[in-house]
Amino acid sequence: MNRTFLSFFTVAALSTAALAASPASSTVRDRIKFVHVARNLELKPLAFDSVQKRQWATQFLVKAPDLHLETCDCVLSAPLHSADLNYNSQLSLQFMVSSAAFMIQHPNIKDPVKIQTAGVEGTLKAYESILKVDKTARFAFLDHLVQQNNQGELEKYVASVSTACGDLTEKSPQRKWRLVP
Repeated sequence: MNRTFLSFFTVAALSTAALAASPASSTVRDRIKFVHVARNLELKPLAFDSVQKRQWATQFLVKAPDLHLETCDCVLSAPLHSADLNYNSQLSLQFMVSSAAFMIQHPNIKDPVKIQTAGVEGTLKAYESILKVDKTARFAFLDHLVQQNNQGELEKYVASVSTACGDLTEKSPQRKWRLVP
């Protein structure tokens, strides 16, 4: 009886340890789901289930051992947080989620400016979606970025503002990506 209990306890402990250990990489299924969630949040940032989707996306980014994302706060997050905007936390998180979705869809692109530009583009989609529901959510900074995007100047803006964060190219992802809030 003691031996059976000890064997059961050992198997249970090893199983728990195996389940608790981080996988070597995120699953293809989870990466596909992440990109789907990111694109859905761009189009429907105020949907009933958007809070749960953002929570799942955040957990995925934090736990995925093969995702490494570095963003420059000066590009979008700092201006959003300095403003008194109702949706600034959703839009700031969208910047990271859209950037990571771009990285998943384009694993060979390592240029941080291109990655962050994609993040800003996703954020602007979410912003425009919010404006369809709440016309009072206008923010001059984001309206200016929408205009720059329409003129094809968004990447130039991201490159110029990213210089305040130092040379992100030196820190650009090689093989492993990690979320840096």
